[in-house]
Amino acid sequence: MTKGIATVLLAAATLLGAEGSWTDVVALRPSTRIQLIKRDKKSMQGELVRADAERVTLTVGGQATTVAKADVVRISRSAGRTRNALIGAAIGVGAAAVVGGILQTRLNNETGNGDQALAASLAVGGGLGAAIGASQIHFQTIYRAP
Repeated sequence: MTKGIATVLLAAATLLGAEGSWTDVVALRPSTRIQLIKRDKKSMQGELVRADAERVTLTVGGQATTVAKADVVRISRSAGRTRNALIGAAIGVGAAAVVGGILQTRLNNETGNGDQALAASLAVGGGLGAAIGASQIHFQTIYRAP
């Protein structure tokens, strides 16, 4: 019984560890921001020019660089700033709601300006969270060499 469980766990780990195929690289649109890691451990980031069954070409520092598929260990694409900005804004608004709620209660009791403090904290928290989120560059692996 334990041998069967171990086999299932190994198969699941293999499936979870598998990341894309070269077909996913070929399907990328030109000008997609990618990160490529070569077998010699050198990393490069740039915009995709084209990819075919044998190679990938990207613009790095204004120059087109072509890398053979056999030399590629991993390719990742930019996950997008909009998504990160939205996540950051949501986190910022959530944190600001907690702080603003506390300020609102205190200020309503003392000066009556609690609603304005809550609105200001939500605006600042959301804006700050969006800015921080948009500044984060995140790459999602789409191909890993077998």
